[in-house]
Amino acid sequence: MKRLIIIMLAIMICMPSAFARKKKEKSGKIKDNIYTDSKYEFKMTLLENWSAKLQKPDADFRIIMSQNEHEIPPALMPYPHKAMVPEVKIYITESEFGPLVFIDSLVSNTYKSDAKKDILSEIVFIEEGVDYDGLFPDVRKGMKINEKQGGRWEGHADYTVKQGLTETTKRSYGTGILTVKKDDMMLVFQLSCERRFFPKVFKEVVTMVESLEW
Repeated sequence: MKRLIIIMLAIMICMPSAFARKKKEKSGKIKDNIYTDSKYEFKMTLLENWSAKLQKPDADFRIIMSQNEHEIPPALMPYPHKAMVPEVKIYITESEFGPLVFIDSLVSNTYKSDAKKDILSEIVFIEEGVDYDGLFPDVRKGMKINEKQGGRWEGHADYTVKQGLTETTKRSYGTGILTVKKDDMMLVFQLSCERRFFPKVFKEVVTMVESLEW
């Protein structure tokens, strides 16, 4: 009986450490600022001033990154919490489209798809007193990432904010989309940030995408 009690106590002591060692599976791993995707086997180097949140192993979103110590527009200095934190969402999906045509499908006013619904979910949002006016391009061109075909779109998302019964103001955020295709898989990088800082932030995103190995 005494021996049985000792065995049971030993098991109870070991159980918490066993559960602690068991980690939840994620979309990939990050080591020395290099993200390696566990399912799709692509790699990319992350800049040190970006934080990455790994997603579930089978999710279409692979990583969601946010910029650390981001800049605040002068008008929002008294209310820094209202400034948009630069965020990049990395998404993968099957597509028969080429990289630029796929981007066109995302920014189209009429085309609908599950990928578009997912990727633009936080852009085409429904908020009381705010109307989404659409995405407007500044740059649209093809590119190559390590010999793979890609696409690049830079622009802005515009909104009309209702103030009172008749008054309205305009709001605009910088938006960038980068795509890279391998076989029938499309890797999508979508950035949203304050429009004032978009060129500088998007340049950092391009640097990370150019490190892609896939």
